[in-house]
Amino acid sequence: MIMMDKVEEEAYTTLGGALLLVCGWQALLLLDECNVLQTRGCVRGWPLLPMDIWVVRYYNLELGWYMHLMLKHSLGLGLQDTRSMDLHHVSTVGLIVFSYFMNFQTLGLLIFTLLNVSSPVLHASKLANTLDWPQAKVALFAAFAGVFALTRVLLFPYMVVRAAMMEPYKNVVRITQIPIFLGIWIMFLVLLLVLAAMQAWWFLAIVKILRHVSAGSEKGLQAEVLKRDFSREVRNVAAKTGAGA
Repeated sequence: MIMMDKVEEEAYTTLGGALLLVCGWQALLLLDECNVLQTRGCVRGWPLLPMDIWVVRYYNLELGWYMHLMLKHSLGLGLQDTRSMDLHHVSTVGLIVFSYFMNFQTLGLLIFTLLNVSSPVLHASKLANTLDWPQAKVALFAAFAGVFALTRVLLFPYMVVRAAMMEPYKNVVRITQIPIFLGIWIMFLVLLLVLAAMQAWWFLAIVKILRHVSAGSEKGLQAEVLKRDFSREVRNVAAKTGAGA
């Protein structure tokens, strides 16, 4: 049974994720020596980093996107998210605000653009799954798994976490000598390490789904996908129809 509400939700989220991705990379190209190839300029001069207007606009776009995801169901729009997804939205908004006011917006922009690469592919694969397009959903999910592994499991710790550890020490004067600077730096590092651990945990779930795909276990695949679906309505329908059994 195809849930049209779910189709509309995933199509909308796919387009929204693609828009954020394009805008983020356009803003990232404006930065000097802060990208996936080099990170020397990401924190140079912190905490007095120049704030590019396009970076500010992108931050507003990200904040608006996650705020509307938090509030959309209260306004009678879209499917209601699970508590875990609500927590994800709240924590993301918190990190956006924290990085903005702590002047980590350049490194924050790099984080967003890197992590956002896999999001449109994920929602496109979920859309194909909702529409029951067998070949498309397998191909898109395999593509998502590859992109996720590259950007979130490999590049994120290597580029972002390493940059957050090393670049402030090399490019921020007396960061280890001023207590408040050191405290902010350590807090930011802890948040990034937690985020990196979450990416690894999520990738294990992706691998589990891929095992069901490679084994041809449609029942196991659907159960695994439904277990990780982010909308309460889909779970309720699955429970009533026995799709998740």
